[in-house]
Amino acid sequence: MEMISRNFLAGVAKVVITDPEAGPANDPLYVKALVLRSGDEIAVIVTVDAVAIAEIGSIKNDFLANVRSQLNRELNLDPARILINASHCHGKVCADVEVRTVQAVVEAWENMVPVSVGAGTGCEDRIMENRRLKLKNGREADVRHAYSLPPDEEIASVGPVDPEIGILRLYRENGETLAVVFNFACHPILEVPSRENTADISGFASKVIEDNLSEDTIALFLQGCGGDVNPILYKDVNNPRDAEVLGNMLGLSTLRGVEDRS
Repeated sequence: MEMISRNFLAGVAKVVITDPEAGPANDPLYVKALVLRSGDEIAVIVTVDAVAIAEIGSIKNDFLANVRSQLNRELNLDPARILINASHCHGKVCADVEVRTVQAVVEAWENMVPVSVGAGTGCEDRIMENRRLKLKNGREADVRHAYSLPPDEEIASVGPVDPEIGILRLYRENGETLAVVFNFACHPILEVPSRENTADISGFASKVIEDNLSEDTIALFLQGCGGDVNPILYKDVNNPRDAEVLGNMLGLSTLRGVEDRS
């Protein structure tokens, strides 16, 4: 991991956004915020364990505008410097997710400390597959639960995946890790055997990262170009769907990238 700057201030925070009305939760859903400052330049990254920001799911279409305008009023943050990214998990978030998102950013703002920033990459090519199958007759088939698959002899090729994990690591002055931002392309839609509310693959991966670095480290997952990329076991009808297994693999691969000194 290459050190790219030692002249930042940064703060992080996370707030639970699990919907208490959605029944039992297997693991918590979070909104997480990272505020980065270099001189007068400020950027905010917010990650949300939700299927989307507006359009689909329960987060309303005015969510982004409302959060940006409120942060502009409270912290004088430029709305154009606020990035909010949904993991695309299908977990159910609480009704006041907008309020809690603002809360996370405010807490991160109030907790800024001097940091160094390192950048690197990891690799994970075992946990995902492209759901588009190119057939020998020139057509395509889509790997979905509701669709039957064509015979193997009719398949010409499978679409691409991107195994790269993009990584930022923020270090406190004492060398401890403040935060890890990791970017990966895969729909975290595997769920868990109990079918309870879950942050899915990206949630489990984040927990692995947080549990294996400095105390109070926060890991923020940024969804990449997921496109047609699904979990590798998405169509497996012979075993319970379990996002934790694949999430653990993604988390460990990210940690290898974090610790890579080459």
